Amino acid sequence: MKKILYLCSIFMGVLSFAQIRYEPGTFTDNAGNKKDVLIRYEDLKDNPTSFQYKTEESAQPQQADLANVKSFEVYNRVKYLKASINVDQSSDDLNNLSTLKTPEYRNETIFLKILVDGKYKLYEYSSGSINRFFYSTENGEIKPLVYKMYQLDANKIAYNETYKSQLQDLKCNGVSQNYTNTTYTNSNLSKVFVKVNQCADPNFKVVEGKSKSKLNLSIRPRLNISSFEFDSSFTSKSTKMESNSSFGIGLELEYVFPFNRNKWAAIFEPNYQSYTGEVAYAADYIIGGKAIAKADFKSVDLPIGIRHYFFIDNSSKIFLNFVLNPSLDLNSTFVITRTDGSSLGNILVNPRLNFGFGIGYNYNNKFSAEIRYLTPRNTFNGDGDGGSKFKSINLAIGYNFF
Repeated sequence: MKKILYLCSIFMGVLSFAQIRYEPGTFTDNAGNKKDVLIRYEDLKDNPTSFQYKTEESAQPQQADLANVKSFEVYNRVKYLKASINVDQSSDDLNNLSTLKTPEYRNETIFLKILVDGKYKLYEYSSGSINRFFYSTENGEIKPLVYKMYQLDANKIAYNETYKSQLQDLKCNGVSQNYTNTTYTNSNLSKVFVKVNQCADPNFKVVEGKSKSKLNLSIRPRLNISSFEFDSSFTSKSTKMESNSSFGIGLELEYVFPFNRNKWAAIFEPNYQSYTGEVAYAADYIIGGKAIAKADFKSVDLPIGIRHYFFIDNSSKIFLNFVLNPSLDLNSTFVITRTDGSSLGNILVNPRLNFGFGIGYNYNNKFSAEIRYLTPRNTFNGDGDGGSKFKSINLAIGYNFF
């Protein structure tokens, strides 16, 4: 076990090193000097306060931060601009809302993410639970777009939606200025700013740099390699059945989160499992001294969990999974008989929750292969039936329809 853990730690270290990728970009220092460099891009949810860069691929990493940088950009990915600006500190937690309608500002020097870059600019700032938007008109100062939830009384929440009137500053003939249904979100505000900029400048282009969420649906046939051992009231020793291979099939739904460069995903995969086994064993407490146990297990496993991707190149990636694995039994049976066939009893089967750990490979977001280890679980319904351990390893291949 120690060797396995040691090898896993080395493997994880290699994967982590492989994830440190530097991409072409540029930054401007406080003196106005523009430098073309390679910037480490991580696509985190929160706005950065610093970043790492290299002057060339073989160079040592260096760090730049708010103290010495005016702006930086990873080409075709993201742009940030330093600004000293008022940031509303009001809580958005429904259990901790302010009773004040007006924003509770604190002046901060931060990197603002440029969401839309044109005559009318839209910016975003995220830090922990705070998510705020800002805007500027042509050659104008950067201003907060004001939105705030506040407690009007003990049973009522009110909303300061000043941002809807502020959007009237975006002017272009032919564009409606009815923003009644515009919500205070990245997607809704970006649509407004893109539309007005396209009206104001026919040459305006949208740069899609932000990671987007994805939904994948894969069919996953598999080979299940399973073993089973149990305790019986007829003997003082545990009894093992032989390992058994069976085929199953699953349908995996994967939601890839729109941050951290799509490295994290939630997965849910109903899949069919089966196992049959038979063993004759010494039974100390019955006449004849022998008993025969027969297992016929069928279930639909319902694993739900998380997945993390490690990118190798543009088409190949390795992934790790962790899942909770509840199971829906399909009339499974476990029967113990004497050697003459007479019954010694049936044990009710009710698989308990267990966990799964998997590692796999994905090619071109279309084809995948995974090996998954499921921790031992008790399949018997009650403690009075004795204990049992059902162990399983799955070898699955997948095809993504989307």
